[in-house]
Amino acid sequence: MSDFTFLTPNWPDLCATAFEAEQNVNSAPRTSCFYTRRSLEIAVKWLYANDSYLKKPYRKRKTGSAPGMRHKGRRG
Repeated sequence: MSDFTFLTPNWPDLCATAFEAEQNVNSAPRTSCFYTRRSLEIAVKWLYANDSYLKKPYRKRKTGSAPGMRHKGRRG
């Protein structure tokens, strides 16, 4: 029995990743962290897609940095 079975009817993808995180928490903690982060990404993506009040703060770039943030390279 999982703590996340209640998610199955409405969010099967979220339920699957949360279940994997839960199953691996003791035996493979790094794997659990991966699935935990994936679950959070799925939930946040769903929130932005379904709540018109929320506006995405990130640019659509591979770096995902917020507007105004600059990556400072090492200068020698």
